Amino acid sequence: MTISVFTLARRTLAFVPLLLAPVALCVPASDAVAQWSEHRSTHDDGNRRFELSTRGKVWFTDDDRDVQQLEPGGRLMIEERVRYGPERMLIITAAANGSLERTYIVDGKTQPFDGAGQAWLSSLLPEIIRETGVGAVERVRRIHAKHGVSGVLDEIDLIRSSSNRRLYLTTLMNEARLNPSEAVRALRAAGKISSSSEKAGVLIAAADKLPMSDASVRGAYVEAARSISSSSELRRALTRLLEDGSLDDAVLRDALAVAGSISSTSEKASILVLAAQRHKFDDDRLRTAFFNAAESISSSSEKRRVLVALLRAQGTDKEIVRGVVQSARTISSDSEKTAVLMEVSALQIKDTSRQ
Repeated sequence: MTISVFTLARRTLAFVPLLLAPVALCVPASDAVAQWSEHRSTHDDGNRRFELSTRGKVWFTDDDRDVQQLEPGGRLMIEERVRYGPERMLIITAAANGSLERTYIVDGKTQPFDGAGQAWLSSLLPEIIRETGVGAVERVRRIHAKHGVSGVLDEIDLIRSSSNRRLYLTTLMNEARLNPSEAVRALRAAGKISSSSEKAGVLIAAADKLPMSDASVRGAYVEAARSISSSSELRRALTRLLEDGSLDDAVLRDALAVAGSISSTSEKASILVLAAQRHKFDDDRLRTAFFNAAESISSSSEKRRVLVALLRAQGTDKEIVRGVVQSARTISSDSEKTAVLMEVSALQIKDTSRQ
């Protein structure tokens, strides 16, 4: 009777501690646990599933097609299941002298790890490394040392996993100083991340690491943020951008337009309040962009909050006051509308007393 690869895996791994016993005896159990890190990742695209689990540090060859070294006492296991294809598993353990021992299993039967097994590993391992994120920091450093920033970005373009794309991008930004054109490309790669939280995380990190003084970089940041579907995550990304009070008008207009697309009225209002407090709308197009975004707020209380914040920050500008009065007319709640108009009256009284 054929035994499932996954069942056999559990049975095989039960004997691994025995295989590692000579090594484990050299290190107290508590110390061994403290020194060994563990990693487990699974990728499933519907037609193929592979799983990687590691114990201890792993070093791969420069071409990512083989395992070069395991930490003494370490272990690596790779499983692959393909629809209508064979089930394969490879277990690699490190002997006390550092040599690697390989157990290769195909459809539940142990096989010699020959040329066919090596060819399978060589074809599968680069994708596993890329999609599971194992050894990502060391791998980014290695690729960067050999191929520069563009080489790392070429690799990132191949990564489908949102979390791993974020891991590679943030590692690259921490390890290297990107010039404006490289930064734009990195932000475009971030824009392709499907997860809103992962994408926002990359953008927030980028704001501290990339040359945001460059207009093209700021524009790429806004374009990447535009594709965030979550209201709260989009608010986080825009907040980090708008905290910079020196944004040029074109980027600020685009940011306000993106803010207007946020579906949550409270998140949208929070962004507009921040924009009103940090940036002067002394240009017709800026004022239009702000009031267009404010008009899309359906909540009377949130719209009142935005308009009052704008008045208190920039109420000395008569064009701002005129725009606030016009916008307040569309507030459905009489009490909220009155609160805005009373704020306008208070400003006018102050102006009169100063004359």
